[in-house]
Amino acid sequence: MIDAAVCTGCAKCIAVCAFGAINVPWSGATSREVMARTAEYALGAVSGKKIICLSFITNITKDCDCMPDTPLIGKDVGLVAGIDPVACDQAAYDLVLQAHGNEDIFKKATRITGTYQIEYAAAIGLGTRAYHLETR
Repeated sequence: MIDAAVCTGCAKCIAVCAFGAINVPWSGATSREVMARTAEYALGAVSGKKIICLSFITNITKDCDCMPDTPLIGKDVGLVAGIDPVACDQAAYDLVLQAHGNEDIFKKATRITGTYQIEYAAAIGLGTRAYHLETR
């Protein structure tokens, strides 16, 4: 049982529950709150630091890929690297759209736009959605 009064929204309980009894309600405002908190925690973790971001766009799942038995919803696309986490996420999202005929496979699977967390992360200053893509 989760005590909402002390829950920070980190979702760690889901990862450690050996019985699979805890789930994030992935619809409506609650999932948006989880995505917003994820961006806020990332901002706190990287503030004042030089970072390199690597986004492996493989094994694309509906929910967090840390969840066991989560079905795949998309094709493997490759790898995005850069120094701006928001730009990397935006580039990864755009590449996924391109690989799937411009269909938002995340929205199709979850009914939530695939850009919500990216938009929020940019709005709080984690990075910018602008990027320059070089392929190798």
